[in-house]
Amino acid sequence: MSSCLGIYIEERLIKYAKVVKEKDSIKIEAFNVEFYENLKDTLSKIIEETNSEKTPISINISNELYNYFDVFAMLSKKDMQNSIDLEFEEHCSNKGYNKDAVDTRYILIGTGGENERFKVLHVAANKTDIAKKTKDFGKNKISYFMPISTSITNLIDVKPVDNLAIVNIEKDVKITTIVQGQIFRVDILENGMSAILDEINQNENSMKKTYEICKNITIYNQDNQKDSDSVDYATQIMPYLNQMVADCKKVIEQACDNVNKIYITGLGIVINNLDLYFQEYIPNAKCELLKPYFIESASVNIPLKEYLEVSSAVALALDGLGFSKEELNFATKKGKKDIKSMFSNFSIKNINLDGPLNVLEKLIIRGISATVIVVLGFIVFSTLVINRIETQKIEVSAEMEKVQQELAKMENDFIQVQHQTVKYKEWIDAVNKYRQTTEEIQNDRIIAKNAMPNLLNKIENVIPEQVQLISVYNDTNDHIVIKAQAKKYEQLGYFKALIETERILVNVKETSGYKEVTQDNHSKENTMIMIIIEGELP
Repeated sequence: MSSCLGIYIEERLIKYAKVVKEKDSIKIEAFNVEFYENLKDTLSKIIEETNSEKTPISINISNELYNYFDVFAMLSKKDMQNSIDLEFEEHCSNKGYNKDAVDTRYILIGTGGENERFKVLHVAANKTDIAKKTKDFGKNKISYFMPISTSITNLIDVKPVDNLAIVNIEKDVKITTIVQGQIFRVDILENGMSAILDEINQNENSMKKTYEICKNITIYNQDNQKDSDSVDYATQIMPYLNQMVADCKKVIEQACDNVNKIYITGLGIVINNLDLYFQEYIPNAKCELLKPYFIESASVNIPLKEYLEVSSAVALALDGLGFSKEELNFATKKGKKDIKSMFSNFSIKNINLDGPLNVLEKLIIRGISATVIVVLGFIVFSTLVINRIETQKIEVSAEMEKVQQELAKMENDFIQVQHQTVKYKEWIDAVNKYRQTTEEIQNDRIIAKNAMPNLLNKIENVIPEQVQLISVYNDTNDHIVIKAQAKKYEQLGYFKALIETERILVNVKETSGYKEVTQDNHSKENTMIMIIIEGELP
């Protein structure tokens, strides 16, 4: 029987789960969510309470960076590493990063039939952050230091034909896209639970109480919103959820156009009906909460959702039980072999070349000969590859020089154009701040389902008695058209002013108006004036 303690650490919050594996059975032995002021003391308490002083510990790296490179498939491991390091060094130079401040790992991904090249998922983590977390564990050794976005796949039995996405909603949102059974890419969105927790915590001043309030919030389910505080908070967090689901949808569609299943996990699942909310706005894929595939073997006396709250910690614990991608473990040093170390334990003092050779001496000589042949072959192959790389680098440098010359000409032209347009920039920025004119923005906006009922309630509260409401409808996106009639235009004008001053609609305008006369003697008393009022939901 083997076990591992998975600990997922974020600012002010820790999730932990101790997972035990016995043959094919996996069981979650202990788990919880803790809020801390002193990280070191809280970690010591968790390790002591779970009796994990001698248990392997697996934790997450923080603020990691993901990049993607392509490498030649026929390169040796050492040359491939050098090629990836050069790519990353160039990337850091372009972005202004200090490459010496980070530690890096990578995994290779198949390119779907393009056998000559591999796609590289490259991960970089801050060395200072790794050292600080290691120090916080004191005498307890960290066996696995893993990116949660790759470890989270441990919870799913992924098939080679699967195209799916895992949306892990923690402090930020990390989306892991899997294409044809392999991790394809990882995207990070800043709009996660951090903003929602901070919004609620401004009133509660307690992160633990804020967390409990989130667990009682039910979105788009008014029958369950009996607590007035929860209803108010649900209204406050809806803009954050709207932005989150819109960003997730956009990222997933850009990564792969045929994702057929989306798993939702992380801290965000404590909000009730979050999976149904995702399903409503991403109808082309099945959206569901991520349940570990082995959860049936766990205790049935504990509610399932309590297990799901610590899914990130469970995924990290599985890394220590044989599920990990060892190439991404930041707790171990990069394996770098050199030829000198291969022969460091070998001595020829015991070989006697006088007289006939014995069996041991023959085996040693044959081993040395075979090793020399392999090494020479490797050197020749490596030399050819390096020479080819150097030739291509020279060709690329020549092309880059030409490009630089063209860019210099373009820059001169740009400066001349910019000189003429500077005075208009502030005006354009001011206008663009308050207007959303592109079709893409209009299409991406998500309008709440209860927008129209709320609008009708507001109109009912302000409409004068003399004004009759003919129709209210939404023709495009958030654009509202109201038709009303009254005997006097002043009454309609008053109604229009109320709609504008009460901010029931914004950008209000009266597009048309006319008189309607009844067939009864055409008297003035039966004359009705109708106007059309247009505007947008605020």
